[in-house]
Amino acid sequence: MATLVSYTEVSAEIVKVVQNFRLSDELTEFIRKNADLWPNFGKKNSHLYRELLMKTMLEAGMSMEAKVMVYFFMAVIKNVERVKKAMDSMPEEVKGKQWFSQVRDFYGTKVVQYVTQADRQRKFPAVNIPATNPGLDIMFYCMMIKKEERTLENLKFRITFCQLNLNDELQGLAKEGYRKFWDETVRGSNNPDAISLNLPTPRMREEFYINPASDKYPLLDKALKVVNPTSNESGYNRDDIKKYLASFD
Repeated sequence: MATLVSYTEVSAEIVKVVQNFRLSDELTEFIRKNADLWPNFGKKNSHLYRELLMKTMLEAGMSMEAKVMVYFFMAVIKNVERVKKAMDSMPEEVKGKQWFSQVRDFYGTKVVQYVTQADRQRKFPAVNIPATNPGLDIMFYCMMIKKEERTLENLKFRITFCQLNLNDELQGLAKEGYRKFWDETVRGSNNPDAISLNLPTPRMREEFYINPASDKYPLLDKALKVVNPTSNESGYNRDDIKKYLASFD
């Protein structure tokens, strides 16, 4: 049976403990000044993953075109095995392109599907590729989708949309799309990461959403140049996104 300890006793013990601590003015200022850092502290966010991905591509000696196509195939379908099979079935004229062998080798040797597999095999988790450059993923999405389907209402379901530098209204739309995607679109998962967390059925989880939603990525145009929002401080607004979508007509 557990022994009950009074508040007075606990307080006395804490007094003894903190007598051996020192929270200086310098430390206090450090903690306060870096308030934006702490919500994602200890998490491998999109910026750290991007650094790792670029290092992996550099070590593989990939051309600029090959790097782009690695992102493109993950924008089309976020599944390594299906990308490899689709590439293997492509016409010989495509397989003869300079970028093809580098991209196929990259998917065959440098990446695996999920984070747990990547940590174990020391490879890059392909599922995280789009998140390392959301603007590029959104650009490819706009290039692929039919004009009549290229709407803000559809764009909000793109997982990377919430990572853009959005104003409050659009971040609300992004969260709505993020929630619907995980609660209604995704029906099951073989992701060992989800299973290890006792989450065999994917669903919207606030703690998972906060990390990507804290990003402030820019959009990219077809020339791979940054498309700035009307207001850098408040982020892209509805008109900014509609204008961007129309630029692919």
